[in-house]
Amino acid sequence: MAFFSRPNLEDLQFKQTPGSVLSLSGMTRIRTWSGLTLSDGVGGDIPVTATGATDGYVLTYTSGLISLQASSASGGTTIFDTHRPTTRSGVPVVNVSGACTINNFLEGYFFPAVGPSSSISVASGGASRQFGDAGYGNLNYSATRETNQICLVAVNDNAVAGYNNIILSSPIVGNCSGTVAYTYPGSCPIPPTGTSQTTVSYGVCVKDTSQCTSISSASITWRNQRFAFQSTTLYTDASIVPALSGGELSTTKAKTITLTFNNQFFYYVYPSSFGTPSFTVNGLPNNAWGNAGTGTLFKINYTNTNGYLNQYYVARSDSRITGTYNIAIS
Repeated sequence: MAFFSRPNLEDLQFKQTPGSVLSLSGMTRIRTWSGLTLSDGVGGDIPVTATGATDGYVLTYTSGLISLQASSASGGTTIFDTHRPTTRSGVPVVNVSGACTINNFLEGYFFPAVGPSSSISVASGGASRQFGDAGYGNLNYSATRETNQICLVAVNDNAVAGYNNIILSSPIVGNCSGTVAYTYPGSCPIPPTGTSQTTVSYGVCVKDTSQCTSISSASITWRNQRFAFQSTTLYTDASIVPALSGGELSTTKAKTITLTFNNQFFYYVYPSSFGTPSFTVNGLPNNAWGNAGTGTLFKINYTNTNGYLNQYYVARSDSRITGTYNIAIS
């Protein structure tokens, strides 16, 4: 059996003389935390270490130390600060954020993820209504994927704060769309007399796997109608109600209209909560129209076609007129 002597390399007999070459075969391991130290050629030492995070890193000489660094730090460059927004003229402000890597910089600055898009609308029942219309219907919603997969679609379908209907809660490959029924508080279509407008809002929230979010909303609004028309009949009380048709939803009495008359009265009927009117006819103020003192302005109780009762003003011209008139009410 052969015996081998294993002297310590620190022994003087193994000291390497300057200029000589030491060849090591096989795998050489440096197992201490201090690593391997090289000479800098002028009497100093350069430690070489390879500890800590190493995935994707390279050996780099920085500040007198050879160590593993992010590849962006090699070749004399510095690490990109992904949390610093760009401010150069002509370049939109971009804050890449995230990990300080070249890959993240390229993705975030030159190829940023496009967030999903969303939409929601009142599919049935009407988005603009007259007071008293208490019908329900459906909402149409859609979520369109862009860069990353959609992972959340949530809908508010009861007109109360928050998203009460979670349509989707895990990633999907494509888009998502559909229809849901909606509700709202019962007082919205039938508010107290004198209310100008009530509104309820619905929404959809769409989020993708990169946490980009898109929010869209839709609403239903209730208002009173106002009426402007011509008639040869002289109305002085609520007998005018059957003649009210073809009105428009509004929250104000202000209106400008041009009409051609043939020996007819002009009538303007609207909620009294809008206030008393002022008329300008063909560019001149006309105090004879819509004047309570002369009987051309009076109040009636009007129940609309949905059964909603409100108090209205009836304002009219002081006489029958013929010709084309430009009428401005304020």
